[in-house]
Amino acid sequence: MSHEEISPSDWYTLLRSDDRAQRMEALTSVGRRGARWRSHERACETIGLERTGGAFSSEVRDAVLEALEDEDPKVRAEAALALAAWDDGVVAEALKERLTDPDERVRCAVIQSFGILTTAQATEELLEIAEMDPSPGVRAHALAAMAAVEGHPERETGDRGTPSAIRVGGGPSLGPRRVRDRLNAIEKGDASSYVRFLARRARREMKLEYREDA
Repeated sequence: MSHEEISPSDWYTLLRSDDRAQRMEALTSVGRRGARWRSHERACETIGLERTGGAFSSEVRDAVLEALEDEDPKVRAEAALALAAWDDGVVAEALKERLTDPDERVRCAVIQSFGILTTAQATEELLEIAEMDPSPGVRAHALAAMAAVEGHPERETGDRGTPSAIRVGGGPSLGPRRVRDRLNAIEKGDASSYVRFLARRARREMKLEYREDA
C-alpha cells in the first residue's frame, strides 16, 4: 500500500516506526502532501473560499518535530522539509534552532522551509547565515529564502512600495537601512561570486536600493 492510500490517522504511527527507511518514506510523503495542501489553500484564497485548515493533525506535527532531532542528518533534513506543512510558531521556532545544525544538508533544508512559511519571519537569522555560514551553498540558500520570506504581505511598505519596516518573528521591526547595508557588505565581501550575485538580487527584490531615507 502506498502512503497516498494510508489514512491520515496512521501517519503518527508511520513516523515513529523503528524502520528508518519507512520513517524516511513517511517524512517525504508528508512533505509532498503538505505541498499539495498549500497549493489548494492558495487556490481557495484566490477565489474567495474559506481555508480548510491544516494538512495534518498536531500529533503528526509533533512526530515530525521529533524526527528533527534524529541522529541521522538525512532524517533531520527530510523532517525540516516536511515541517513546511505547518505554518505556525512552534514549527518556526524549532526550525530556527536547526539553523546551526552541524550538517549542511539540514541547514539548507531548514532554510528552504523558511522560504515557504509565512509565519517564519526570520530575517535576522537568515542574514546571519548569509554572513557567517562556512558553506557558500548554505549562504546562497539563505539569501534566496530571505527574499522569498520578505515577499509575503506581512512586510510593511511605505511610499512607492518600498519597505518602511521589516518584521522579525512577530517582534520589533528590522530597519530597511540595516538590512540593505548588510546585504551590501555581503555583495562586496563574500568570497563566492554567486553569493554576491544573490545578495544584489535580494536587495533589488526587497526594494532596498533607491530609497534615500531607508
